[in-house]
Amino acid sequence: MILIRKGKEPPSLTRYRKLPYAYYDGCDKADIREGLLREQGYLCAYCMRRIGLDETRIEHWKPEAELSEPEKLDYSNMLAVCYKNSEGLPEKDQTCDTRKGQQEITVDPRLEAHIDSIGYRKGTGIIFSENEAIDSDLNERLNLNCREQSLPDNRRAVLQRVIHEMARWQKTGNWKARDIAKMKKLFSETDEAGQKKEYAGIVLWYLTRKHRGAST
Repeated sequence: MILIRKGKEPPSLTRYRKLPYAYYDGCDKADIREGLLREQGYLCAYCMRRIGLDETRIEHWKPEAELSEPEKLDYSNMLAVCYKNSEGLPEKDQTCDTRKGQQEITVDPRLEAHIDSIGYRKGTGIIFSENEAIDSDLNERLNLNCREQSLPDNRRAVLQRVIHEMARWQKTGNWKARDIAKMKKLFSETDEAGQKKEYAGIVLWYLTRKHRGAST
């Protein structure tokens, strides 16, 4: 996961919420999806796969079943997530919002402390947390180590490409802090299309650890 910094809600939602009897299924969801995708760099809030407008579902972090109609329109509780990869699959192979359903979770990609508690296994791409509740969310309620969908392998492949590129920059094996900062910037920021790199979380986690021992 990567940290999601929530911005202002789309103007269309602001206007709609002021109407009498406004309800969630009556709002402009396409406008909301676009706003969420821009905030997240067109990555799923949970698995970090690339998603576009036609591949995005609006996720309520606090489940809809527990919310009133006005609460369902709270933009700060909304995230953009993938769903097409899980449609029609057995529950054991579902991920993200499809797997989560109406379950409550602890891990919150809007909270920096939660993102900081998440780590990865370099050799396998497995995502985990020392926080028991968050680790359970990652493995059970969101199924982010799903082998059927190759999520660990995809994360590992992205990290290996970055390590290979860094080695090309610094052939001595002694990584320079400036090179690490350069690579972190590539994975922290969006490109000209407003997109972040897929599976950025594992790379940022790894580079942060490498930076601690890097030379200047």
